[in-house]
Amino acid sequence: MPCMSPALAGCGDNVLMVAIPLGAGIIPTATPDSYRAFPESARIVPDSGISTSCVVAVLLSLAFNHLGRKSASETTSEPALHH
Repeated sequence: MPCMSPALAGCGDNVLMVAIPLGAGIIPTATPDSYRAFPESARIVPDSGISTSCVVAVLLSLAFNHLGRKSASETTSEPALHH
């Protein structure tokens, strides 16, 4: 399926970076009592859809852009020596 926008140029990772935080941010709005069992001090971020989306987006950005990629030296293989 082709990407609809140049901003989604790698499609897979970029779509996930938008869809997952958006879905996580809808949870507090759709089900307001979903975090009722948490202590009051722990509900500050999850009770806000915007805060939840931001935290999830930052974590996904770290995971995809910093932890999930190999450096160029790790991806290139050394040429085989022929004797």
